[in-house]
Amino acid sequence: DNLMNLELLFWASELSGNPRYAEMAVRHADLTRIHHQRADGSVYHVAVYDRQKATLAYYLPGQGKSVTSVWSRGQAWAIYGFTMVYEYSQEKRFLEAAQKVADFWLEKVPYGEVPFWDLDIARGDKVARDASAAAIAAMGLLKLSKVTSDLQYREAAMLLLARLSAPPYQDPTDPFILSLSTGSVPHDHDVNRPLIYADYYYLEALIEAI
Repeated sequence: DNLMNLELLFWASELSGNPRYAEMAVRHADLTRIHHQRADGSVYHVAVYDRQKATLAYYLPGQGKSVTSVWSRGQAWAIYGFTMVYEYSQEKRFLEAAQKVADFWLEKVPYGEVPFWDLDIARGDKVARDASAAAIAAMGLLKLSKVTSDLQYREAAMLLLARLSAPPYQDPTDPFILSLSTGSVPHDHDVNRPLIYADYYYLEALIEAI
């Protein structure tokens, strides 16, 4: 999710004409690509650095099930985030990173299905879907399809949007647009509840899909 903050730095460079902010964003995205992205395209949630040595120290599970599992919203952030960084920087390594995390998503999440809060859910784990992860992934996949002209990403996004546009993810008794998102199961926070950022990325994806 740290990738999503970088757009502010790119925007600041465009607005001010000062390349320093964009350079900072690219350096940060490179650290994320190197340290957060696993060889198979999945991502860690939290990477902790040694500030004195400026090196990676260890990983934390964050909002995921474990250090080795795949937090679904984190995977969705990576699809969107790496694609966004590529759009601004035009550096091919970020496009390759975006495709790698997107391909992992498509391999692990059945087309049109809203994922569980972690992609490594097993028997005995708490079952909770995350509509916010689906909405973010849909928007990321639409952006990725646009920059690659690969229609498989758009097809997957449209199926996700169709699923989110029907019960149980749309409940007329709910003041939010989307229901059944999950903030953090490990912290027992906002589980099977609506989340404002789920609505935001759902609407953004609907506009992008037009």
